[in-house]
Amino acid sequence: MDSRSPLYVFSGDTDYLTPPVEVWERPSEFYCPVIASLVTGGSHLLCAMLERVVQDMGGQVAAMDTDSAMIVSTKDGGLVPCAGGPHRLKSYQEGDGNDAIRALSFAEVDSIRERFEKLSPWRKTLKTPFLKLERENFDANAPYTIAD
Repeated sequence: MDSRSPLYVFSGDTDYLTPPVEVWERPSEFYCPVIASLVTGGSHLLCAMLERVVQDMGGQVAAMDTDSAMIVSTKDGGLVPCAGGPHRLKSYQEGDGNDAIRALSFAEVDSIRERFEKLSPWRKTLKTPFLKLERENFDANAPYTIAD
């Protein structure tokens, strides 16, 4: 660790060695790669479970990150225009055509959140929702409110 050494880079297209560099980070006495892999694996598992539940209900996940998912939803659910979607709208919409996806209703999203609440290790102590709704995702004038 004290001497300069090349780093091996895996880029997907090509692998290569960098010029020798000095490594600044040193392993911590509390570093545990097993715990790190379990946290990452657990996050991937929860995301896959959420995606499966949404798909089983006929919905779509618009985007997903390591700790969040954007589920396509509207107050009452139903079809929403989306190019390339598997459903067809009855009437053609300029710019969107007839392609659509099914949006879950807010109530359906809440039912998914309730199912996942059983997995929360904090449900009794912190009373923090496991799958919480973010305030910035809602119109300030919308009738759907978020409990603080």
